[in-house]
Amino acid sequence: MIERSHITGNTANGDGGGVNAGVGPDLFFISADFSMTVSDSMITGNTAIGRGGGLLGSFVNGASLSVRNTVAHDNTADSGGGLHIHTIGGSQSSFSLVDSTISGNHAIGGGSFTFSGSGGGIYLNNASYAPVNISGSTFTANDAQMHGGGAFLCIGKTGDGVVIVTNSTFSGNEAVNGQGGGIWIGLIEGFVIATSELQLMHSTITGNISDEGGGVYSQMFYDTFLMQYMVDPQITNTIISGNFDHGTSSPSANNLWGKINTTLSKYNLVGPANGINIIGSLDSTNIIQADNDPGLTSLADHGGPTQTHALLSTSPALDAGDPAAVAGLNGVPEFDQRGTGFPRVLDGNGIGGPRIDIGAHEVGLAKVVDVVLDYPTWMRDPHSFAEVMPLGEQLRPFATQNV
Repeated sequence: MIERSHITGNTANGDGGGVNAGVGPDLFFISADFSMTVSDSMITGNTAIGRGGGLLGSFVNGASLSVRNTVAHDNTADSGGGLHIHTIGGSQSSFSLVDSTISGNHAIGGGSFTFSGSGGGIYLNNASYAPVNISGSTFTANDAQMHGGGAFLCIGKTGDGVVIVTNSTFSGNEAVNGQGGGIWIGLIEGFVIATSELQLMHSTITGNISDEGGGVYSQMFYDTFLMQYMVDPQITNTIISGNFDHGTSSPSANNLWGKINTTLSKYNLVGPANGINIIGSLDSTNIIQADNDPGLTSLADHGGPTQTHALLSTSPALDAGDPAAVAGLNGVPEFDQRGTGFPRVLDGNGIGGPRIDIGAHEVGLAKVVDVVLDYPTWMRDPHSFAEVMPLGEQLRPFATQNV
């Protein structure tokens, strides 16, 4: 276990600049039944000539790695600037990244690895089809020379081996010469054996840039033998807007590119039609904007362990998610990205009652409840409720402002 530690300024001639959880200059693996946790720590300013500037995690069947409440910042590697995660050997392994910030990391390329220069924030090669959970985390200002500025996700599917990204924010990441400024989704390295399964839910993807799929790029791989597309992620209740391509003269809207599961992808807010290039079309539960402005505040501390984009009162994402969503049931998170104290499914506009917002941040109306006016308080505060209510009368609950 690594806990309450600051790992900074280290260099590895191989993999794992700050932490190598799988020892060796090349990929050696954590053995079965081994468990490792990194929590409440900072991994900053480390460099790996190979993979995993901040942290390399590589493990086989039965092993697990958990990273919680940790910051990986300004790390550099050939691929996986912040983190490089490699699983192999079976679905009993697991990886989780929870309540963490992955920021300002760099995948600089130049090596002979497959997809060298990819995964500025995180590079995931889920060759064992391990269950992967990325939640409550923010990826910001990461860059990759090739693909996946924020996250490069090579995934597969079998049994429980589903990659789930939920309640997370991807903001201001760049794939300099490739695809997927925010997220790149594709097949595991070197294998074509099953359709990939990824669920991207209740997240905000904005302000990212790349040549194709400034927000999200999902690999368009068609198997002529199986006669099906092999990458088919499900995207629900997610903002993918305000992303761009590099453009020939100036950036233009470029939000969603490639193959996604259009049957199961619902209640998303996606930038304008000219910034969408997917196979098939999204159904009417999704909001396709006329412009490329999702109506968000800047990335900031709005409470909780990570920074988020709050919704403006004019945002089309406000109270626009699945009207049947109930917090804590059927895959709907109990809380938004900020965690405990920030419940999901609130009334954000005072119209029609509670309804979940699209994206990682839930807006509720602040309520003043059971306030009794006090004469001395009124004298001290000229802006008290005594201006509108008689002295000593109880103020009934009413909505005041968004939080």
